[in-house]
Amino acid sequence: MRPPQVPGLAYNLEAAGITPDAPPGAPRPRIINLSTGQDRPVFSDPQTTGYGISWSPNGNWLASYDGINSLIRVVNLNSGQQMTLPSNYGTTGAWSPDSCYFLYANVVSGANDRPITILYQADFQTGETGIFLGQASDEVDYAYRIPAWSPSGSQIALVMRADPPNAAQQIWLISPDVLGDPVIAREPNYSYGFYHWDPLGNTPGLPAI
Repeated sequence: MRPPQVPGLAYNLEAAGITPDAPPGAPRPRIINLSTGQDRPVFSDPQTTGYGISWSPNGNWLASYDGINSLIRVVNLNSGQQMTLPSNYGTTGAWSPDSCYFLYANVVSGANDRPITILYQADFQTGETGIFLGQASDEVDYAYRIPAWSPSGSQIALVMRADPPNAAQQIWLISPDVLGDPVIAREPNYSYGFYHWDPLGNTPGLPAI
């Protein structure tokens, strides 16, 4: 994996409110070249909105969430190639360590018009997207969210509600190829979040992943 060709910083630019208590304007993603100080929009249309910027590990791709159009916009900073991923979840997603795949959530109308959360996977080698976890036909919402790839790419941590009538959510570890790996944090009546892998994909006291 290589870093961006030049040192860059992606950020959101938004107009300040008329008063300190007034809301700011719509966020627009931009990049500044730290070597030259040159600043430019991330997307060819400078009016494109987006927040929650996420770099791919190899520095070639950048994703941001367009809340106005309920889309995740992904652009290749070298070629200009773009992908739009429908999502009304309000966040971007998680890159695989090799930058080939991207997991993201979307909420769809399921059985009896109940909202169902589905995790999708975008493949940047083929340009295709498909369902990773969940089905629109599910009768209950397992509320899959916050996927996080291990540094080795062999496992993914995510939060889900294994017992949908219960509000508590657990952290599960799954393999991208073999779903159904064990739950690792499941104390009753609690939900978990804000988890991050250590740089080697290990946790003290646990075997290597």
